[in-house]
Amino acid sequence: MNNKKIITFFTEFENDFPKLVRNKIPKLIIKNEGKPAVTQVEKNKLNLINLIKKKIVEESMELFSYNKKEDIIYGVADIIETIEKLKHETNISIKEINYCRKVKNKIYGSFKKSIILISK
Repeated sequence: MNNKKIITFFTEFENDFPKLVRNKIPKLIIKNEGKPAVTQVEKNKLNLINLIKKKIVEESMELFSYNKKEDIIYGVADIIETIEKLKHETNISIKEINYCRKVKNKIYGSFKKSIILISK
């Protein structure tokens, strides 16, 4: 996927509703003379988890567009915040994640060598 297609995809994805937002975003929209329509996800965990996963993709696409270190830090912080919410809602611990990372590193290796796959 070339950069133009990625930017187009991101723009369409960014404006896709409903989407999970940080708690203070609706108030900021109102402050800027907007009229946000909001609701809270009720007890449907699957719907909430899907919205969180969608948010991770959105934040990742946003990160992809950043080039400056400060922006990258900001984008990574957003992704980590969203992953923390996913961990909380799915009762996944950092211990479980780190174990999985170790297993995958043993089987597939890590990204330390920055190997680029040119073809398969």
